[in-house]
Amino acid sequence: MAAKLTVAKDDGTLTVSTKMTVKELLEKWLGRMAGRVGEGSYAKLETMTGRLSGQLGALPVKQLTSAHVEEFRDYMLTRGRIHGQQSAGLSVTFVDEMLTVLRRSLNYAMELKIVSMNVAKGEFTSIASTVREQYAEDHPKEKTWNEVEVKTFLRGIRLVRLFACFLLSLMGMRPAEVCGLKWSAIDFETGVLSIRNTRTMVRSARVIEKRAKTEAGKRQLLIPLPVLAALAALRAVQEAEKIMAGDAYTDGDYVCVDELGIPLNTQQYRRLAYRLMKMTKLRRIKLYSARRATLTLLANAGVPDQVLADWAGHTSATTTRKFYVEKNPETLQPAVEVLDRLLATEA
Repeated sequence: MAAKLTVAKDDGTLTVSTKMTVKELLEKWLGRMAGRVGEGSYAKLETMTGRLSGQLGALPVKQLTSAHVEEFRDYMLTRGRIHGQQSAGLSVTFVDEMLTVLRRSLNYAMELKIVSMNVAKGEFTSIASTVREQYAEDHPKEKTWNEVEVKTFLRGIRLVRLFACFLLSLMGMRPAEVCGLKWSAIDFETGVLSIRNTRTMVRSARVIEKRAKTEAGKRQLLIPLPVLAALAALRAVQEAEKIMAGDAYTDGDYVCVDELGIPLNTQQYRRLAYRLMKMTKLRRIKLYSARRATLTLLANAGVPDQVLADWAGHTSATTTRKFYVEKNPETLQPAVEVLDRLLATEA
C-alpha cells in the first residue's frame, strides 16, 4: 500500500500519497485553479498540463529531477509541435508558460510536503538568453501596417457590409471587444463607446462571453467621426435586414453580426479580415497587429504614453510602449527634430 501523508489545510485536512506521480500532481493543481481563472485561461492551463503529463506524468514527483525538466524544455523547444511541420519546436513563450505551470505545481507539492525543494526553479532549468535571442532572430515579430497600408485597406473595403467593425479594429479595439460590442454600449449623441464585455473562442470550438478581465479594459472611448458615421450606416443596414428577415432574425443587440443578426465569433471575424486583406492585395497581418499599427501611429503622432495605455485598455503605459508600439524611424521623429536644431552649424 502506498504511504499516505495528511496535510493540514484551511478547510480541514488533505490526505495525499507520498508516491504521487507528476500527472496526479498536475491534475490536483489544475483542480485547484478551477474558478480562480477565466474559462479561456483554464482551457489553456489544461493544454499545458496535458503536454507536461505526456512527457513527465509517469514519474513519481519525488523522483523528478532538474535533468528531467531540462530534457522536457529542450524537447519542447526543438520537437514539441504536434501539428504542422514535423520536428518543429514550440515557441519560447509557450515553453516558458509550461515551465511556469510546472514550477507552480511543484510549489504546491512543497505545500503538501511531498518534496522539500522545487527542481524546476533555477538557472539551468530556465530558457537560456542565447536560445531566446536565436528564436527572436528566426521568428521576427510581424511588421505592422504603415499609414499608407491602413488607408489602402480602408479604401478597398469601404463598401463592405461590416466596414464599421474593421474601423473599430483599426482604432485599436481587440477582436474580442469588437465581437462583444453591443449597440446599447454606443451613445451616438455624445460619441462615446463603452467597452465592458468580450466574446471570444475557447479552443476554437465554443464561444464565451465575459466581462473585460481588468479595470483598465473596461473603458470608454471617444468615437472618431468617420467611425461614428460608419456605425450609423451599419445600424441602418441592420434595421432593414431585420425587417426583411422577420422572425428569422436574431436580435441580440450585437454590432458585429451577419445578415440574420447572428453575431460573429472572433474566428469568423479574423477569417473575414484575411479575405479582405487578400482582396485589397495587402500583406496579411493578424488583427492584433492592426491594433499595434494604430497604437504605433498614435505614438508617432505624439500621443502621450498614458493616453495610449488608456486607449488600449492597458493597466501599464510601459506595457503599451514595450509590446504594442513598433520601433521605426517615425517613432524617433521627436529625437531627430531636437538633433536637427542641436547639430545645425548655421546661426
